Amino acid sequence: MGRLIILAGGSAAGKSYVLQNCDKIGESYVKIIKKTTRSPRENENTMQSDLTHDCTRDDILKCEYRYLYGEHAYGIEKSSIDRVLNENKSPVVIVRRAQIIRNLIKDYSNAIVIYCHSKLSKNELREKLKSLGHPDSEIEDRIDKIEEDYLEYVNNFDLFKGVATNTFDDRFIEQIKQIINKEPAIERDKISLMLDFNRKGGDGLARSLVNSLAAVPGRRFRQTAASVHLEWNGEGEQKCIDAIKTSEILLFDLTNATSLDYYWLGRAKAERDVKDILVVAKKGTIIPFDIFDLKVYNYTETVEIFNEVFSPYFRITNDYFEV
Repeated sequence: MGRLIILAGGSAAGKSYVLQNCDKIGESYVKIIKKTTRSPRENENTMQSDLTHDCTRDDILKCEYRYLYGEHAYGIEKSSIDRVLNENKSPVVIVRRAQIIRNLIKDYSNAIVIYCHSKLSKNELREKLKSLGHPDSEIEDRIDKIEEDYLEYVNNFDLFKGVATNTFDDRFIEQIKQIINKEPAIERDKISLMLDFNRKGGDGLARSLVNSLAAVPGRRFRQTAASVHLEWNGEGEQKCIDAIKTSEILLFDLTNATSLDYYWLGRAKAERDVKDILVVAKKGTIIPFDIFDLKVYNYTETVEIFNEVFSPYFRITNDYFEV
């Protein structure tokens, strides 16, 4: 399964070098071409670049992810990322703004973000860029942005899975590979029904969901917590932890919920994006505290959960369900 790789860092940190050598990371890694209003730099190899230059403002506005860097705008089309992922390959893209990285992570929760760092001092970098034929005006502009780029990293440290130091040889690629490989790719194609922590044997909602969601194409369903019941042991706890880590959707039913239900809801919120957590409760249920960032869907019959919750999520119709 492919996953998005995001590279950040200052000038001459090796980001473009990585994109030009994606095949050295692995045959399934593909560079993403961004759009920019910038013209090609003097001596810039446009054939190997990750940029489509001289784009208009309207071209950039059509991109889902866009940002300003210096005097120029940059844009990334979501379709270009999805196209690679749909081929079970891993798209690799350079992004210079932390907020855009956060937006990408919201859409691609298993993305890996790597900060690329140059081991050169400013003077050494100046000489290196001169030796590569870059004009003085461009060199000074790129050096001036080093501090700004570094602060993006320092102020958003939580985004990054690792730091790779540009050694200007294949050891740099090896660092990138090690960072990627130490992050296990989790294929989240399961739906976990997180209830029955104290209701042995399940209830009507559980049975209906087991029968109905099994018909959703391309996804497996498991009632993870039903096997836990009141048996608070290491095996049962591990099943819940695994469900939180590996499920595409976590469904919590807070009807008659106990402290244990709320405990696992809290664990899920701490480890997963709230968009992966769906909360339901029968009408009339009183929630003991405000779940401020989660919407609670109230239902009378199970079919209402399908109509309000799962149909929009999967973009499917009730034809898949037998309620």
